[in-house]
Order: sequence, then structure tokens, then C-alpha cells
Amino acid sequence: ACKGQRDIHTSKCKPATDRTTEIFGSPWGKCMSFGDPHIFTFDRQGGPFISAMDAGEFYLVKSDYVEIQGRFGYSKDYPAYAAQVGLAVSGKVLNGHTLHLSYQGPQTGYQGFKVLYDGQEILGQLPSQYNSADGALSGKLSEIQRSEFHTVNWDTVVKDGMKVVQFYFTMSGVNLYILAGEDRSSVVIEMQKVAGGQDGLCGNFNCDKGDDSYSAIESRGMAAAVPAPTLFSQGPAATEHQMRMNKGARHLKDCTQELKEKAAAACQSPEEEIEAACIFDVCAAGSTEVAKEEVTAGALDKAVAADVDAHN
Repeated sequence: ACKGQRDIHTSKCKPATDRTTEIFGSPWGKCMSFGDPHIFTFDRQGGPFISAMDAGEFYLVKSDYVEIQGRFGYSKDYPAYAAQVGLAVSGKVLNGHTLHLSYQGPQTGYQGFKVLYDGQEILGQLPSQYNSADGALSGKLSEIQRSEFHTVNWDTVVKDGMKVVQFYFTMSGVNLYILAGEDRSSVVIEMQKVAGGQDGLCGNFNCDKGDDSYSAIESRGMAAAVPAPTLFSQGPAATEHQMRMNKGARHLKDCTQELKEKAAAACQSPEEEIEAACIFDVCAAGSTEVAKEEVTAGALDKAVAADVDAHN
């Protein structure tokens, strides 16, 4: 369906295992980060996702043109696993300037997030817009509807009765969508493949999902925390709570019987492996509040796998 097209978005191509998609020019792709965390790389839009980070700051995208770093830390819903709580961008794409977004609190939701451009606060009110003097960056803070954001990312961060607010940034060849949760975020990075090559936790965007496993990314040196100073150094540091694991069971055997029973009730799924993974994550978080997003993420993996089979 995508053969021979220019400026295609690889996330819209139908998956398959026995054919090659021919692409002209630099394709567009999406990398998504949500949950504890679940990262779907540019070449793995339907999974399997990677998820192995502790608290810290990591490369999502590293290239000569743009560098995007993610801050991962512990949160209310994920006290034992690190979720994405910040994003920072710099490089030629911003003419050397730096964009910094992070949850700082104490307010929950969008009001607890700080956005800085070269250390100066921007997008401090809802709604608001920002355009840099050199035209490299445009940003907007606005309330959005469900249809305006990726369904899975929405389901994993939005809670009933919550005002849904998005930070949106656009620059040459890169668009960023950050959905503000209570004290963490869901992120979609939409960008053109960098001609000179790229890598990071979002993968190397070479249209081969086989080398986007965590072990492959780790072997390329892209799974380790970024040494200081990071792009976040121009803004506020991570909070103490974000860097401290304060409860939860790292292993299922450490989970209390009471929590296991609650997890089993909250994680019901027709797929046994999805249910088992959900129960594990509930035990790790110490709360059943994460159950919905774990089942949703697992269902997405299954749906894409079925799509692959249907097109083979």
C-alpha cells in the first residue's frame, strides 16, 4: 500500500513479513512512549514495545540534526517502574536552542508541568501559543478531544473527569505531542527519518523492526542513561519523588495475595498472556489503577500481530 510513494508515514503502512516496502525520500514515522514505560519505536508501531528503563534521562532520538531526550521517573500510578515525566529537545533543528518540558508539581495535571525555552518559561497558561523569534519552534498548549490524540496513549494517561490538555510543538521535520497526565505524560514523536542516521530508545528508523529490540538498542549503547550534563540541565532537576522507588513489588512472588486477587479481577482479558502481564504490572505498581492501560497496550500488540497474519 505504501510502495512508490513519497513523504509517506510508515505508521500508516500495513505490516507484513514476506514483502518489502519501497520508499523514496525521507519517510515520516512515529515513536510513542506511555505507561511504565511502553515505547513503540519508529519501526515497531504495533509492537512489541520495549520497556526496561529505571529512573533517569535517556536518548529517545540521537542524531546530528535533532536530539530528543526523555526523563523517566516514578509516579503515583507507577511507584516501582519509571514512566515518562519529561522531554527535552535541541540540535540543528532548533538552531542550537533547547526546549525543556517536565513535571514538577505540586499541582497535578498540566498545571504541574514546566516548559522552558533556553531557560525562559513559555506556555504558562491555558490556552497559550509560542513562536520563537527565529521561527525554529512553534508551541501550543490547549485542551483537546479524544479524536485528536492516539487512542492508546489517551487511554493510558487520561482518567475520568480529568481535563485533557496537550502540549504540541512543531519544528522542521519534527512534531511533538505530549499529553499531560496527573504527574506523568504520554508522548508521540512524529518526525522524518534523518538522512545521516539516528538512534535511541525510539530505534534507528531503518525500516527493520528486527534490530529494535531492547537488547539490540542496548548493544548500540543507546539504552544507558545520558551522562551529565544532559539537555535537562538548563531547567529544573527531577523531583526527589521521581527518582525514588517507594513501593510496589518488582516480582510477582513479592505481591500480596490480596493485591493478586484485585489484579486478577481488574486485568480480565480473553488473552491469557495479556492478563498475566497486566497482573505483573499491577503488582509492580502496587495498585489496580494501571490495569486499564496494561490491557490496552497488550491488546494493541495482539491486534497488530493479527493484522500481519491477515496480510500474509
